[in-house]
Amino acid sequence: MTSFDGKSVQNIVDLRKYLYQKKVGDKVKVQFYRSGKKKKAEIKLSQTDRYGG
Repeated sequence: MTSFDGKSVQNIVDLRKYLYQKKVGDKVKVQFYRSGKKKKAEIKLSQTDRYGG
């Protein structure tokens, strides 16, 4: 992931910091690389159990 809600993501610390500022149900725009191509998506944040499921 290279961008989260318009903010540059350099590492997992950045991503966690941005995630903690959001709420379940918020929609955010993300940018990432898949198969060597830059992609964009809008995602809706959801809650998971403590084991990630």
